[in-house]
Amino acid sequence: MTIRILPGIVPALDSAAVRIYANHHGRPVAERGPRVLDFVMADELLLYWRYSEGMRLAAIMADYWLMNIRTAAPTGVATRWLARNDARVLGVIGAGRHAPWQALAVCCVRPIEEVRIYSPSARRERTAADLNGRLPGRPSVRAVDSARAAVEDADIVITVTNANTPVLDGAWLRPGTHVNVIARGESDETTILRAGRIACSWREQILRDTPDFRPVPELIQRGAVPESAFLDLYDVVVDPALRRPGPETITAFLSQGVGLWDAALGGWVYERAIARKVGQELSLAGETASPAGDGRNA
Repeated sequence: MTIRILPGIVPALDSAAVRIYANHHGRPVAERGPRVLDFVMADELLLYWRYSEGMRLAAIMADYWLMNIRTAAPTGVATRWLARNDARVLGVIGAGRHAPWQALAVCCVRPIEEVRIYSPSARRERTAADLNGRLPGRPSVRAVDSARAAVEDADIVITVTNANTPVLDGAWLRPGTHVNVIARGESDETTILRAGRIACSWREQILRDTPDFRPVPELIQRGAVPESAFLDLYDVVVDPALRRPGPETITAFLSQGVGLWDAALGGWVYERAIARKVGQELSLAGETASPAGDGRNA
């Protein structure tokens, strides 16, 4: 079991946050069956501070659903600026908690007509059934029997699994595909080598994080891919010259959790909670929490 802490401060949004979560590794989950790596999320909390108020603790939030949203939203942004405008088919490898939100993010920015979902467990059938007819544009959603069946001829691909070995073979990708890789180790080297444009949630983290965002460090160390090939997503958003070079280019987005996202989303939720007067007031360290709605404690 591990306890993880992910901080982030965004002064421009008057927000700071620390995400705290515990998980268990290395044992199978009965519902899912044996897996390469088990990753079971336990309690997840988001502590939120107002930057302008001397880092006074403003809110403690349950983070389970927020985590789903903040992980999926960057996928939507990357897909908006890197995928072909005529993309119609989405292939998803993974059927866990994040898969529906990832599919939702893509369907919000492209007119997807077909979604294929693969997982080695029967959960793929349940996830496909739950999503069918419910995504924006009402695309057909079906489970498939292999990762290759989900990926081949797809215009957009998402890998969102708990595996620690590659689940995607870059040889399956057709020219013009956009790939969203949501966790380290899911992509093989071929995918990175074939990509003509690579955006990162945060470049420095993808290049130098511990543990490594495999297979990126290995490719750089061998000289197979230069560091300059990896761009920050925010640069892609603001500079049209850094987006898709052409219709046949394979593009990729490498995503890793960034504390800045938690701070930004925490501020968005906090402001709306105050406006709607929802939440429970708490007294911390002998202080009396301010009345709901005045922006002090929630």
